[in-house]
Amino acid sequence: MIIIPPMHYAKIKNPAIKDEKGNYKLDKNGQVKLADSEVEIRLNDNFPSPFSLFYGEELVGEVEKLNFISTNKALHLRCLRNFTDREGIQRKVGEEWNFIGPKVYIPTQEIEIKSKVEARIIRPCHALKLKARQNFIDRNTISRNAGEEWIERKPGAFIPDVYEEIVNLQAPIILNEKQALYLQALKSFTDCYGNKHKAGDEWLITPNISSWHVLDIYEKKIKILDLTILTKEDYAILLNPIDSKTGKNQKGAKKLIVGELNFFLCPGEELEQGIQKVKILNENQAVLLQAKEKFIDPKGELRVPGDKWMIRGPSKFIPPIEVDIMENRSLIPLDENEGIYVRDCKSGTVRSVIGKAYMLEANEELWEKELSEIEEKILVDSKPCSKKRDKTRVVTYECPYNTIMQIYNFKSESSRIIFGPELVMLEPDEQFCLMSLSGKTPKIPGVIKTLYLSMGPTYTTDKIEVETSDHALLIIEVSYNWFFDSKKTENSERHLKIFSVRDCIGEMCSIMASRVRGAVAEMTLNEFHKSSAKAIRKAVMGANIEGKISDKFLFENNLMAISNVDIKNISTKDQATKEKLEKTVNKAIELTTKSQEEEAKAQAQAREQEAKSLLQRKKNEDNQVIEELKNPLYQLKSKTKTISEIGEKEALAKAEANRLQIESQSKIQMARNNKELQNMKYNFEMEIDKLKHQINLQYESSKSSIMLNEKKIISDLESQKFEKIINAIGQETIVEISKSGPESQVRLLEGLGLEGYIMTNGNNPINLFNFGKNIAKEDL
Repeated sequence: MIIIPPMHYAKIKNPAIKDEKGNYKLDKNGQVKLADSEVEIRLNDNFPSPFSLFYGEELVGEVEKLNFISTNKALHLRCLRNFTDREGIQRKVGEEWNFIGPKVYIPTQEIEIKSKVEARIIRPCHALKLKARQNFIDRNTISRNAGEEWIERKPGAFIPDVYEEIVNLQAPIILNEKQALYLQALKSFTDCYGNKHKAGDEWLITPNISSWHVLDIYEKKIKILDLTILTKEDYAILLNPIDSKTGKNQKGAKKLIVGELNFFLCPGEELEQGIQKVKILNENQAVLLQAKEKFIDPKGELRVPGDKWMIRGPSKFIPPIEVDIMENRSLIPLDENEGIYVRDCKSGTVRSVIGKAYMLEANEELWEKELSEIEEKILVDSKPCSKKRDKTRVVTYECPYNTIMQIYNFKSESSRIIFGPELVMLEPDEQFCLMSLSGKTPKIPGVIKTLYLSMGPTYTTDKIEVETSDHALLIIEVSYNWFFDSKKTENSERHLKIFSVRDCIGEMCSIMASRVRGAVAEMTLNEFHKSSAKAIRKAVMGANIEGKISDKFLFENNLMAISNVDIKNISTKDQATKEKLEKTVNKAIELTTKSQEEEAKAQAQAREQEAKSLLQRKKNEDNQVIEELKNPLYQLKSKTKTISEIGEKEALAKAEANRLQIESQSKIQMARNNKELQNMKYNFEMEIDKLKHQINLQYESSKSSIMLNEKKIISDLESQKFEKIINAIGQETIVEISKSGPESQVRLLEGLGLEGYIMTNGNNPINLFNFGKNIAKEDL
């Protein structure tokens, strides 16, 4: 016997065939006909009572429980052959569909379960990206083509159709109040906000439209744009602004935007040089402007392209889009010894402004004065701490004391003479007169580069190679004392004579060397050795008619005067002559040295004796003072020791008292901490017990409600079962069953000829006292 409990089913292979009335069909032999290779699903509803299988029928597997499809779940089904399901829908071979819960799935032989499907939860602000596996019409009655993708935005549980494939879960792009989403259309479509876009269109999703956005299939994220914020002190020039009428970019156009304002840059728009600060001009500042196109400025003046003008402070200035800012200008502060070169752009003239603060006019600019590399180096060397020269500043140079400079003006073709000390300031048309002088010993031309000459007196050293009449070759090192015989009070023509010879040192040394060679060539070596100083002085300084050596020698062409000459050294090229000179000189040096040593020794001994006596007297005086000063020191030491001992004892006593106090306070604090710890521990245990009690109470409550629901469900099932049994048997059948017991007993007694009977097993006694009375009453 096969029993099918409620909510179960059995698969019967080769089931018996029934007619339209539900009776089994029989063949000619009286056997029940079977549907070969067919499978019948039998439920408790149709077979509530146990039943046996006909010959040929087979039970496939075991009696199984019906599959309950819960909420947010489904079965993916496929039709194996044409049939009409329980809902009256005609199904064709190969057709697929979802059986969506909550329902009980009753299997049939015409349906195959391909898979179980679970719903994907679409959270708020999220979406699912779907793809069509084949051509079909979706749940929104929209025709989908194979391979087509779309977005499902409705929040909640979503069970994909059999022809739908979930590509991925689209997370939202969250926008705050200072962000916007920059999108581009990949294909012409209508977005979720109802706006139509063509392929290649670009647009923004701002917080005014939505605070979040899930990208559509045909949308491409370009970037996240930040809010452009302009304060009261900001402005911006917008390139390619959007035309409010057409909604398209005006290519090449510009728009001035002044704060206070917040906005997002639309696609195609950009800021020229970003956010710019409003120019706050004080009374010492200005802005040089040039018009790019014809317009009327805020003051009502007509400006044409190329016009230049200045906006002066104090004011707040925002440049119009029709102008270019050529330069920011400030008042140039100048000390009395400072200046700048200013060029007039209209006339081309250059002038210097010295000693006053100056603001360039609109038609003026700073002019750079160029100098040669040598002049630049001289200027740098004169001011070691200075930076690189500003070429627009007036060139200044400090002419040293007792010097003279020549400044040449190439425009007027004249020169001016400067006597030091004085600060030289070059005008635009002036330049330094650079001089190249001979230097080193012996003199080499062009060694010294200078802008000035020393007025003297000073000296110059040179080496002269001479030859005596007896052919001794000598090298004489001489030093000339010289000066320029001119005064500041004299006329400028005399001053200019000083610069008539460009290398005055080289020419002077050359002339003097020639005079010395001529004088030495007339003398023998011995004669020269005896009177070398006089001979050279006479050759250099010259002599008057009386033969007396002159006090100075004057060069008339440049007013250079030699006041003295000195022989620093005489050497020879010939070795024998050189040895004789060395012996003579060494002997003279030795004698001089010995005499100086003897004199120095005598002076040293006298000074030593005097110093020793002074030292001994000083020692005695110092010892006396020391003894007098030591007396108060001993007294202070004794007092210090006494105070130290007293202080040490007091410190120890105080330390001991503090230790005892700290220990007692620590014990008290420890007791308080232990008490607080015990209180906290007790409170925690109480909280834990309370939580355990609450959890147990919730568990018991949940368990009771589950058991109550279970009993209620079982009771409902039993009542339904009883009701179905009663309905299946019928009321008349129940009445007949209830009557069948007494009627059968009456017929049995009548057949036996008995009016009553008693049956017993012999173990239990029978009470017959009242039985006889009852029989007598019936007879009466």
